[in-house]
Amino acid sequence: MSGQNSIDFQKITQNVRAARPFVHALTNPVAQSLSANVVLAAGGTPSMTCNLAEISAFVNSADALLVNLGMLEDSRVAVINKAVPLAGAAGLPWLLDPVKVDRSPERLDYARALLAQDPALVRCNASEFEALKGELESYYRGGRGILVVSGAEDHVYFEDRVLRVGGGSELMDRVTAMGCALTAYLAVYLGGCGADVSLVDAAVTGVARYSLAGSHAAAHSQGPGSFAPAFLDALYAETDFSKISISG
Repeated sequence: MSGQNSIDFQKITQNVRAARPFVHALTNPVAQSLSANVVLAAGGTPSMTCNLAEISAFVNSADALLVNLGMLEDSRVAVINKAVPLAGAAGLPWLLDPVKVDRSPERLDYARALLAQDPALVRCNASEFEALKGELESYYRGGRGILVVSGAEDHVYFEDRVLRVGGGSELMDRVTAMGCALTAYLAVYLGGCGADVSLVDAAVTGVARYSLAGSHAAAHSQGPGSFAPAFLDALYAETDFSKISISG
């Protein structure tokens, strides 16, 4: 990526919708419904089985894999431990969402072990970033993958660069699983952007479109209850890419 102004947001979005990428999401139960819906709104196809006997078939037929550590049950750990090496062997982009690693030492250790297997992208919030700061800085600065830290302003880190993506809404913090669903949304972009598009450009496009949808939905809703459906509608609709705000 030569600069944020060189990103062809329209082309990347069209590539994704034409590809209809298949995303397998190993995510927590609270996030499953919204994550599936944002994958569909982006033009992808979601699946979410955590059946150990089936996971090889689902990963091997996917275009991207999402690993989310929220509400981490032993059964999902076993499936993750099988799925991640499969994705690596297949050259499949896989994304890590280290949910609540700042609250659990055991989960933090597990996230470190997964991060050592070089996901294509890690998406976390500020508290989770602080818990994994040393490992995450080594990860993105070493060119091993992309880091997205979401918040009032989203930051996309890669190698020695950081891009800041504006937009969004405070209401995004009042609807459960919006962060988890962002990681699922980014999986669609990494899985369907096309061979001629860098994963960094795809990630920035996904973050920017998600943020713009939040801004649009907030302007057309009265609170969290009406925000969620307005947000899905905004993700599905055509985007005015001139409103994307990126600096860095």
